Amino acid sequence: MEIKGPASIRNAAELLLNAASQTADGRLLPGRVLSLALVSINEQQLVLRLNEQLISARLQLAPNTTAPTQAARDALQALQGLLQPGMQLRAEVVKGPQGQVALRLVAPPVPDAQAAVLAQLRPALRQSLPQQQSPAPLLANLQAVAQADSPLAPLLPPRLQQQVRDFIARLPGVEQVRSAEGLREAIRNTGLFTEHNLLAASPGGSVAGSTVRNDIRLGLLGIAAFLRQVMDKPAGGEKATAAPLPPSYSAPPGRVATSSPVSTADTSADATTASKPVPPAVQTPTPQPRAMPSLVPGMPLNEARAELLQQVEATLARIQSQHLGSQAMQAESTRPAFVFDLPLRTAQGIDVFQMRIQQEARGEDNDGAATPWSVSLAFDLESLGPVRALVSLLQGQVSVSFWAESPDTARLFNDHFDSLHTQLDAAGLRVGRLQSRTGQPGADEFHATRPPGLVDETA
Repeated sequence: MEIKGPASIRNAAELLLNAASQTADGRLLPGRVLSLALVSINEQQLVLRLNEQLISARLQLAPNTTAPTQAARDALQALQGLLQPGMQLRAEVVKGPQGQVALRLVAPPVPDAQAAVLAQLRPALRQSLPQQQSPAPLLANLQAVAQADSPLAPLLPPRLQQQVRDFIARLPGVEQVRSAEGLREAIRNTGLFTEHNLLAASPGGSVAGSTVRNDIRLGLLGIAAFLRQVMDKPAGGEKATAAPLPPSYSAPPGRVATSSPVSTADTSADATTASKPVPPAVQTPTPQPRAMPSLVPGMPLNEARAELLQQVEATLARIQSQHLGSQAMQAESTRPAFVFDLPLRTAQGIDVFQMRIQQEARGEDNDGAATPWSVSLAFDLESLGPVRALVSLLQGQVSVSFWAESPDTARLFNDHFDSLHTQLDAAGLRVGRLQSRTGQPGADEFHATRPPGLVDETA
């Protein structure tokens, strides 16, 4: 991790917070990474807060620093100028020069310019996070409406039905993401890069108009606008009554087809997603199971459209919160980081993959080498169950880890590692560690973070 300061002292690992060692509660064990709040600073003397405990510390250079005395003073002064009360710091517990407890900074403090960006992003994040929800329920409803001869067709005007069909047809399919270019295009259209796509598609831009047409956020905005229009002014003078049921239609188990209002808070066994908590839009990829449609034939028109509009707006809020969270992470760490949901269309339904792509910090022995990157993703397929995966690329070597909640799925991954090794090798990559475990990864193994600036219970 680099601190922008004198070139002779670049690595944050060379700067230690020499902490008092009277905290014997086990939290200051070497190797632990702590989130700390800076309470006060008086020149090189600091007071830090770890949960409810105060720690006194002195800012000093690591003993192996070979920089000239003046450069060392400049480095300390530059770092000291960045430190402000109330700032959040991350530090690793290490042994100091005489074996005492010390805290090594693992991320630089946020400079004033970055702090200003975070100050603008945090209110918007706090506003969008409570409104967001997983896109899985919306996608289940949209796909049900888009099917040919769907019994849900009477719930929407023909023009809106066609708009939904076009939206579903433009979602990326499994075959598309098997290629690098297809995956790149699918990620570009997740809604995280809408503004960039619009700018690039303008006259003189470098992106084709098809990219804008396939942008998920733009597609959802169009559906939301049409839903608001038909709710305000029903087309053809239609009344807000229940849509007629096809003669051959029978309600699915757990649902009762009726012209009376249908509760959206269905807790029946078949409405599996309704009884599960909605995955939050935090920056940790979370498996999202495929949902069952909540719309049923016979629902009053206004109720069905209001439910669909709420789901569209909640999904747009999720894209917005992921966009803001990605910007906040970059402002805080000065490294690129992107979090997004990637829906993939199959013949059986639409599965949601949540992904996080980020640039990692350089290690002390990685100076001058290629920048390390990692991709974490989570998904929940019917045949595999909840799965989390982490792919890391460091100095041309790729490592892959899987965590499957089903032991059978973990064994299945292990059985196919030889094939994965062969494919990675054929792609010109050196293969590092390939592993599959049962259960869920720990916070130190997976990207388990929240959007910067929100509540942090560890400090």
